[in-house]
Amino acid sequence: MQEKKQKKKVIKTFISHSINDTEKFASFLAKNAKSNDVFCLEGELGVGKTVVAKGIGKFFNVSDSITSPTFTLLKTYDVDNNKIKKIYHFDLYRIKSIEELYNIGFEEYLYDESAISIIEWPEIALDIIENKIKIIKISKEDDINCNSENYRTITYEER
Repeated sequence: MQEKKQKKKVIKTFISHSINDTEKFASFLAKNAKSNDVFCLEGELGVGKTVVAKGIGKFFNVSDSITSPTFTLLKTYDVDNNKIKKIYHFDLYRIKSIEELYNIGFEEYLYDESAISIIEWPEIALDIIENKIKIIKISKEDDINCNSENYRTITYEER
């Protein structure tokens, strides 16, 4: 019996030289967003996951200041768009088990037909997300030719 492998499709790889570049990439994501999309932001601490969330919010003219919901786990932002009315922004860094996600009603947010979800530190939740997942992996590059502290490689794939 042959094992069925999950296909990963790399949609785009982007090199960012600044916060502004990262926000432009986030605009690309937001421009193509559909209701129920789940954007999973992966990368080390301080690499720019929240910058991507801010860029998505900026595209949708979110008036609130977007910050990482590290201690609250979730922040909700209202959006004035034809199909997308809310952005749910999760930070799962402090979540230790899937049971904790069930206790906060995590899955219910993901199936809101009028919203998109952005999840920082999504690794613990990947197995329970049934939506089409858009994974954004951000890594800080140490390029001695670049001389930029903000040099990042951003890879976007769908699962």
